[in-house]
Amino acid sequence: MVHRANIPARNLYGFDLESGFFDLGYKLFRDDATKFPATLLPADLGTKDAEWETSPVVDTMRGKIDVVWAGSLLHFWDHEGQVQSLLRLIGLCREGEGVILCGRQMGSVLAGEYEMTGLLETHHYRHNVESLKGLWFDIQQRTGQKWDIEGSLEVGETTTKMQGMSFVDSNARVIWWCATRLSG
Repeated sequence: MVHRANIPARNLYGFDLESGFFDLGYKLFRDDATKFPATLLPADLGTKDAEWETSPVVDTMRGKIDVVWAGSLLHFWDHEGQVQSLLRLIGLCREGEGVILCGRQMGSVLAGEYEMTGLLETHHYRHNVESLKGLWFDIQQRTGQKWDIEGSLEVGETTTKMQGMSFVDSNARVIWWCATRLSG
């Protein structure tokens, strides 16, 4: 975003469960917090409500975010967990039209709850395009906001690379999505 869209790094925010990924990113791109002064904070999107509301992420980011990239994130939860996570991400965004949330995650030709055998030993919800729109319908109902939703299942390189993993079946795909707030 800094190099392609000329967005100053000081205007970028990010959080991750593992703060060690920030250092890995600096090493990968051969920079540091001085050269790339984005605000990066450790945070757990899946924590309890009280902990989330008092977290440094909420204190620092609430109302400042225009675009959210949620890559390889939402598929760790069941349907309701995904709703709660999206509501938290939306809560970090500025008010009004034009806010964009985009992501990619494990999806499936057949939407539903699946086991994450060999990874987390838990259940998660995999969407197809129709169920993804249903997820965002739930978001619209809870927020009173109108969102335009686009999504597509990938049948390509990423899906091919996933084959053979313990939690991947023949219906598994990667789903790419983008939601743009139209009102609220």
